[in-house]
Amino acid sequence: MKVRVFCRIYPTENPEKIRDAVLKIFPNAKIRISENYLVAETSSMENFASLLRRQRIRDSARSVLMDGMDENSISFRLNKQVMTVGRINFAVEDMPLGDVEVRVEAEGEEDIRDILDRIAPSTRVEEGEKETRENRSEHR
Repeated sequence: MKVRVFCRIYPTENPEKIRDAVLKIFPNAKIRISENYLVAETSSMENFASLLRRQRIRDSARSVLMDGMDENSISFRLNKQVMTVGRINFAVEDMPLGDVEVRVEAEGEEDIRDILDRIAPSTRVEEGEKETRENRSEHR
């Protein structure tokens, strides 16, 4: 998988703080900063997935990711200010200081749905699983 992160850096923002915010979410990213933009690339969503688990937002994240999914990529936006404290908050409206755009692309034989399942697996119990769990608890 290839992950690209992009955001505009406004004149009132410190580019190093934006860089640090991106690294809190994507610690292995290779970052380039130009005059007004930050571009980062990585091949890992491991820390991102871990943050989703810790924040207990996997199902809502999965919904956002599915909304931004096409046949071989997932696109979504993150709140830049929230990233500065190492947390994930999906941007659904335009923010005054802009958002961070993220695009996850499947490479080679990878299936984008498998990538989605690794990043944000559903926590919802399927009907068959639910019945099995209920049967186990009845026999205790």
